[in-house]
Amino acid sequence: MTIVVGSDDDPQFMRMAFAAHQPRFGHITVHPTPLAGDATHLAHDLIRSLGKHWPLPDGQYNWLAQYGGTTQKWHLAAAWSLALGVNRVTVCRAHLLRLPKWHHLLAFSARTGTRFTLVCNGPIPREVLPLIDTIAHRIVEGSGAAAEHWQTPTGLQELEGHSWWQHQAAIPPPDDEPWSRLPSQPRRRLIQRHRFQHAPAVQQPQVPASRQAPL
Repeated sequence: MTIVVGSDDDPQFMRMAFAAHQPRFGHITVHPTPLAGDATHLAHDLIRSLGKHWPLPDGQYNWLAQYGGTTQKWHLAAAWSLALGVNRVTVCRAHLLRLPKWHHLLAFSARTGTRFTLVCNGPIPREVLPLIDTIAHRIVEGSGAAAEHWQTPTGLQELEGHSWWQHQAAIPPPDDEPWSRLPSQPRRRLIQRHRFQHAPAVQQPQVPASRQAPL
């Protein structure tokens, strides 16, 4: 596990994390639902970042109870991750996740071989510190080190046969459920050196200009 620590909620870390979302190279970025309750919501966020859809159980989807609870949703996420060849996952705003969700992420990693990067836009939660002391991990601080961590390895091959953007959801989301779909990648630059792009070229989180060697 890698923990990227950014101070003062610096948006630059979020931009780099989303630029690292490259499903065709086996790397996805998950943005957890704000103020979500139990770990079921985090499993849904992970499933949706994989380009799949599974509606959250509520008054409209009570029939989903027959498919199990939190454990079943994490099994579904693990199955899709293994089927699609996704083995690197970045989770944003991990400093807001409570200890049980960190436990689920570690269990997911152990069962699937997924390498997690957790972005803490603030101090690492105190309740989590004893847990991460028991596992192999490294802490990355500073925008330059974070950019180097997310750099796509040279020569990495695209996954074959997994056109995730063409997938048709088995359970299509209703029209009034805007958070159920992956947002389209904007064509314009967010800021210089960090951008999304439709072109097939590899997106590379760039080291900030202040850290680059002079020409």
